[in-house]
Amino acid sequence: AATKKQELQADVTLSQALKSRAFWLISFIVICSALFISAVSTHIILFGTTIGLTAVAAAMTSTVLTTVSIGGRFFIGWSSDKIEVRLTVVGAYLLIFISMLFAIYAAGGHMNAIWIFIPIFAFGYGGISVLRAQLIRSYFGRNNYGKILGFVQAIGTVGVVLGPIFAGRVFDLTGSYKLVWVVYAVLAFVPILFAMLMPAAPFADKKI
Repeated sequence: AATKKQELQADVTLSQALKSRAFWLISFIVICSALFISAVSTHIILFGTTIGLTAVAAAMTSTVLTTVSIGGRFFIGWSSDKIEVRLTVVGAYLLIFISMLFAIYAAGGHMNAIWIFIPIFAFGYGGISVLRAQLIRSYFGRNNYGKILGFVQAIGTVGVVLGPIFAGRVFDLTGSYKLVWVVYAVLAFVPILFAMLMPAAPFADKKI
């Protein structure tokens, strides 16, 4: 069995990965996470001030975002070693989806909801940051891991660029971030469906 796995790992090249459904599903998942993370990281302080937070409280949101994400990296990363990686992706994006509902609520005039939005979002996005690498290793093995991960990350920069631009443009047009969070809530749910559509990971070492 071990020999067969080694042969499979040796066979998964970058060109073969590019032809697989799993590669493009993973790439879309990464683009979505990049959209959310870059937009929230860039606009969270301004969002706080627009819903009524003081400048000091708004600045604190960035600190909370970064600090809580560390816990997400540890816990969700640990979970991905214990259960199937697709399930951890679903769990992380469910957290993002739920957090966006609180962001919408906060943008609708309920200022204190931001303090629920931020830690839930941060925990989820911290986990997603770890799961990118885990997905690549589980679906394509280790022999060409660096090349495939680099290609996926390069595709993900589309989200890094577009996330803050979209959020800023919508805010300029509407004077509110509410529509931004509505759109991102929808986008957060799509990767959950994509993760469920992915085949079982051939190079996973586990799991339940």
